[in-house]
Amino acid sequence: MNLLERVLTLLRINIDAFLEKAPDPQSSLRQLQLDMRNQLVQVKTQVATAIATAHQLQRRAREKQEEAAVWLKKAEQALRQRNEEAARSALLQYNEFNRLALRYEQQRQAQEQLAHTMRDALHQLEARLRELEMASELLEMKQRQKRIQQRILNEQQRSHPDGRKRQERLQAHLASEQQDQEQHLRPKEEQQRSESGDQSPTTETLSSALLALRQASRSSRVNAGLADVEQQLHALKAREQSQRVPPMQKRDKETPAAPSKGEEEGEEKEKTPSASGKTRPAGRRTAGRATARTTDALDRTALTDLPLLLETLQAHHRHADEPSE
Repeated sequence: MNLLERVLTLLRINIDAFLEKAPDPQSSLRQLQLDMRNQLVQVKTQVATAIATAHQLQRRAREKQEEAAVWLKKAEQALRQRNEEAARSALLQYNEFNRLALRYEQQRQAQEQLAHTMRDALHQLEARLRELEMASELLEMKQRQKRIQQRILNEQQRSHPDGRKRQERLQAHLASEQQDQEQHLRPKEEQQRSESGDQSPTTETLSSALLALRQASRSSRVNAGLADVEQQLHALKAREQSQRVPPMQKRDKETPAAPSKGEEEGEEKEKTPSASGKTRPAGRRTAGRATARTTDALDRTALTDLPLLLETLQAHHRHADEPSE
């Protein structure tokens, strides 16, 4: 911020008024050029540093997002294992890494904005340095003409003490040459100023950018706005239950169809004694049908509560232990 303030101070300087008020315009202009060159080097360094910092912050934000995703998976796994304490702890870590990722992302945006503002200040400093070089050339030309004029006047006074008219003509000639040179340099200076005005923003734009950076630095405290851990835990539970309970259509497909009349008559015939007086092994067939029904029940309860599954297995064992009639 201090660097931008110094740059804005240099850019607000009116060169013509500065040279008029300076006791030694040439030395003052050289000092101003030196200060601007020093600030130009610092601005270039700051731009490169801001760009590199933005890349580092982007990489760190990506890493924190990946770590947050890992902790979210751990919370889901803990819920599958019915360990709510571990799930709650994992969600706390998930929220913390999310906050860090958001903070790094905001810092990255601030660094990119700083780099953009510094780049604009760099362009404007370069344009102002070109203006100073033009003003320095014009000032040197004026001083050189004054020295030449004074030398000629001294020689004329020494050789022709009474030649005032000749001196006046010489002064008028030198003044006209000076005006011609100024007119020759003025279009270049105006063109340089117009090009610098088109390529770089004004000092008001840089001032507003500096104000925006200050406000961003004041409000850099991150309010993550993430959901409460209990709410997140409830949402994970709801998602796990929706994944574990099968849809109604799947239950209808898994329900065994009722036996037809032909199948029932066949079963009755199998239960009746044969011509030889021996009965068929109806007990085995009954046990087989019970096993099939138990398997279907296991399939239907595979995704439901564990106590219901245990009760189904116990009923199957009791039925298998009963003696066949």
